[in-house]
Amino acid sequence: MSVTAKSVVFDIADNHGDASHIGIRSIEFKLSGSTLALTTSDFSASSTSSEMGHDPDNAFDTTFSKTGGSASAAFKSSSDTDERLIVVFNEDQTFDEIVINNGHDSGSDTDTGANNVKITESSDEIMDTTYDAAVSNSTVLSNSAWPEHVGSDAADDNTVWPSAGPPAGSRSSSGYGV
Repeated sequence: MSVTAKSVVFDIADNHGDASHIGIRSIEFKLSGSTLALTTSDFSASSTSSEMGHDPDNAFDTTFSKTGGSASAAFKSSSDTDERLIVVFNEDQTFDEIVINNGHDSGSDTDTGANNVKITESSDEIMDTTYDAAVSNSTVLSNSAWPEHVGSDAADDNTVWPSAGPPAGSRSSSGYGV
């Protein structure tokens, strides 16, 4: 089942125990097993907060490495709770899977990784970075715990959607059943 969206919103309640920030190494959108190649010319990203040099764009730019040090290759918030991360695609994107590599720095500091996350897709351009604010013309895709990154400097791809298929009451125009 695929979804076509203009925006995808990630409302992150907390991390895996670090008291300083939430980190995400990568969020990839896939269609039929192939990763959608995205660079900052394909989308804009925003968040409730971010640490200098660890911009929201970093989470969605597929050119960044999933291993090694996280300097300028990961998203990091300035808070350890209640963070909203948004990607707005320049053109609607169709995908059937969301895969993450959670926060880590050369395999350490895995407790910074995002944990309890609600993923919402929308046909609108969403700009409100307020944690858990209403999202217009949307469907919640998932609301679940994300796995902590393994304690080694390796890619740790985890599919966070679909976890159990689309939620009940999905928008008919979102592409479910396609």
